Amino acid sequence: MVCHFLVDVEFVAYRSIVIGLLCLVGGALMSVSFVIFFETHLRETFVVPVTTTAPVESPVGGLCGRGYCQRPPAQTSDLPQLAFTQPLSQGTTTVAFVGDMMFDRVVADRSRIAHTYTYPFVRIGNLKRAFEADAVIANLEGPVGATRRVPVKSIDFLFDPLVIDVLKQEGIDAVSQANNHSLDQGRLGAEESRDRLQRGGLIVFGDQVNDYATSSLAMLQVRDRALALLGFNVTDNPLDHADALQAITAAQASASTTIVFMHWGQEYRDHPTVQQTELAHWFIDHGVQAVIGSHPHWVQSVEVYQGRPIVYSLGNFVFDQDWSTETQQGLVVTLGMSADAMMLRFIPIEVVKSQPYILQDAARVSRLKHLASISDPILTEQILSGQLRLLP
Repeated sequence: MVCHFLVDVEFVAYRSIVIGLLCLVGGALMSVSFVIFFETHLRETFVVPVTTTAPVESPVGGLCGRGYCQRPPAQTSDLPQLAFTQPLSQGTTTVAFVGDMMFDRVVADRSRIAHTYTYPFVRIGNLKRAFEADAVIANLEGPVGATRRVPVKSIDFLFDPLVIDVLKQEGIDAVSQANNHSLDQGRLGAEESRDRLQRGGLIVFGDQVNDYATSSLAMLQVRDRALALLGFNVTDNPLDHADALQAITAAQASASTTIVFMHWGQEYRDHPTVQQTELAHWFIDHGVQAVIGSHPHWVQSVEVYQGRPIVYSLGNFVFDQDWSTETQQGLVVTLGMSADAMMLRFIPIEVVKSQPYILQDAARVSRLKHLASISDPILTEQILSGQLRLLP
């Protein structure tokens, strides 16, 4: 009987060991399956597939760092072509303006998962080609730098310096730093950002708080036309009208065309405030040829005042605000300038997982209808055509 008891104990012990081993093996297999599923799900969630004519490879000697490699943009065979009712004359200089660009937070995460800084641009390609423009100007919503300093506010942006080469590669010529995030890393961070951007070959204009000419003004030579770009931010401080007027005077002394790129207004609304309208009219009354706006993260209305165009907000261009329809809808505006006219072209875009692309067909028409519905009714027919012709 004792022997029978010992055998039962031994059997139970062996059975426990076997069950334990089976549980360990099963758990390991489940863990591996979970990791594979999770990684695949992340890539499917954050990376939009792009059909390319050739495989995208890292260039020899390309810039890599912090989990990224700089790659050339994907070459697509089916990038959309723009179609307008009135062709531009051969002597026209065309400049494109795009809205808010932000390369921190989820945009940085998505680029890291894709292993390329060009991630935001793979659906649209080189911006000069995409918008048929001689130059491209954007609002860069934060500083570029190597050091993240102690934050002084809850939303605190910093962009990796390797982004600079991508901006140049994708066709951007000038960036505004006149916004409420350019001082996110303090004054030293803002100065570092301006220096890095300029050394990287980009023209920089505007400041978060300074409105005098040395901060707000930059000159851009496009073909045979000298353009003056002025950037001002009034989202967290009022405009210094005296400094701004001196900057306008300096711009007009050196350029044939002066364009103001404003950061203003209330977020998440499609109409300008009274203060925006008054300020836009003040600029035009003092000789500015066009006023373009950003900051609200929504597209806002279009107006013509004294024969000069005002586009109150372009909305987002590269951002991570996936939580609403309006924050994923943007507008690109091109200004075609010739001796006999100025032509505005309206290019609606969609931003999907931080990647903008040009809308076509019914989607484009729908967005132009919305833009016309929130703008001056006298402009409806021209906005629906996608372009607005003004005398010089």
